[in-house]
Amino acid sequence: MQSYILPVENSYGGDSWKMPIVFSAPLDLSEIKKKDIGKFIKIMLLTFQKAYRENTSSCTFISIGLHTLETNSKLQPDFWNYGQAIATEHLEYNERIELSLIDEHNVSFEVKEPKEIESNLLSSIAEHVHFIQITAQDLSIIEDDF
Repeated sequence: MQSYILPVENSYGGDSWKMPIVFSAPLDLSEIKKKDIGKFIKIMLLTFQKAYRENTSSCTFISIGLHTLETNSKLQPDFWNYGQAIATEHLEYNERIELSLIDEHNVSFEVKEPKEIESNLLSSIAEHVHFIQITAQDLSIIEDDF
């Protein structure tokens, strides 16, 4: 298991705050990003949505955007139910990827790329941040085998 921090900035009505999500997963995300950037983006989305569902009774998004330095695109708000593919032919593995989501209450979330964190740092911050575990069952929504 490797541990990561998913930087998230949340804003509503002009106020914003950072709400990092710490997670562990049986994956090397840097390798996945190099080999299959679409899968990497899906893991970002899956991780954010799992953490979001744990903290709210509502989980409906009205907008999901995918942003890099040079491109902007939209994904279906109900992404997983449509089996939507992510067009990645124009993306390079070294580009910074960001997702923007807006929920049904018009709260927006900017989700930046996850960064790996060391296990000794994880043990000192785990009780102070939102921590989730991404399991093989969670990853099964992404069609490709891990």
